Formats: sequence, C-alpha cells, structure tokens
Amino acid sequence: MWTPLTSGTEREMRFHRPEQDGLDRRVVSPQAMEEYFKDRDDFLYFRHVTFSRSIQSLTPFPLKTSLENLHVLKVVERFHRNTSKPVTEDVAQRVFLVPQMQIKLTYHLMDHRTIPSRRSITKPKDDQPFTEDMFSTFQVQLVTDSTAKIASKTSYTLD
Repeated sequence: MWTPLTSGTEREMRFHRPEQDGLDRRVVSPQAMEEYFKDRDDFLYFRHVTFSRSIQSLTPFPLKTSLENLHVLKVVERFHRNTSKPVTEDVAQRVFLVPQMQIKLTYHLMDHRTIPSRRSITKPKDDQPFTEDMFSTFQVQLVTDSTAKIASKTSYTLD
C-alpha cells in the first residue's frame, strides 16, 4: 500500500508496513528512483536508480520488467556499518554501472582513516572468461600498534 504525497513529475510514496523488506519510502521521478529502508538484516538503508530516459508510468514497476526495458544507467546502494564483520569486509556502498557492466564497491572506513578501501569488477562481454584485469582493488593497510611504534622510531634524512 502506498500513499502519494507529492504531485507533478515526482511522486513520493510512504509505506506504513516496512517489516517485509524494510522499504519505508520511495521517490520516483522521470529520471530517477530513490528508496529508503529501515531495519534490514543486510543493513541496506538507501538505493538510488538513475534512468537514461523518462519512465512512462510513475506507478510501481511491474514484476516482470527487465533492466533493459527500464533503461537503467546506474544503481547506488548504501549500507550501515555491520559491526559483526571486519571493516575490511563490510561494504558501505555498491555502485552498479549498467552500460559499462561494472560493479564498484566501497568499504566502510577504518578508525582514523580518511580513504576507504575499494574494489571494482568488470563483467566480461559475451562468452569471455573472467581475467585478472577485470578486477581492481585498493586496500587500505591495517597498521597495528607494534608496526606504528617501529615506524615512528625510524627516521629518514635527506642529504
């Protein structure tokens, strides 16, 4: 059940029973759809879908609609921190770049870090197998207290 809250080219729907999939609110416009979630087991709290052209109908999508028919360009999903996982394995954001056939993962920040770890995966075309060049990873190194003490005792001089 949804309740329209706005009119015109953008429609906002609030769901009063989000316990099934956690969907609390959906905002649909001709070029995008945003979904807000609460209390999900997978910690998903936000999804933004960008379309290449306007959607003909602002009603919820039919169940048997393929991605090609929707002209999806990009899907961004954001997740709350799951403290039961190590921060290096806990995805903060997933980005699906549909035309490029890529998935970009950004992990939650480690304590006292400003740059997150990232991973990028490109799907092979047609019947090609996955190869190493289709994966790209930037991993922030975890520095332990003993490593930090050794690094702080080492000094470098320029001559």
